[in-house]
Amino acid sequence: MEDHFAPDAKLESLPLGFSLFMWGNDDAPGRDKYRLMLEGAKYFDRNGFEAVVDPERHFHAFGGPYPNPSVTGAALAAVTENIGIRAGSCVSPLHHPIRIAEEWAVVDNLSNGRVGLAFASGWQANDFVLRPETMPTARA
Repeated sequence: MEDHFAPDAKLESLPLGFSLFMWGNDDAPGRDKYRLMLEGAKYFDRNGFEAVVDPERHFHAFGGPYPNPSVTGAALAAVTENIGIRAGSCVSPLHHPIRIAEEWAVVDNLSNGRVGLAFASGWQANDFVLRPETMPTARA
């Protein structure tokens, strides 16, 4: 077996991939705030892009339309066939680890294995309204 991490190993070049990262500054009511995410994902899906990435933010216009990337990920799974579905951040101190695994298993099954996760410790005080006791030790 070839060791790809050896100092003299030749690394295969990988194509550069492009993803759509969703981030909203929207406190308006209604479902149109998700139109760009859904239509953008469909376009990216049809045109060979790599992934759609949703963040996790809570109770603030800046990023607030995306409070749970597993929920938006499920919506993306329903309207796409190829593109990766990513959590740009899952703020793990705000959730029980089993719940994270369970929710993302559903999205992974809906998407036929297209899920990828990134975890964050959280930094915005608004986010910690859900579990304020975790803020002092979030980075641990």
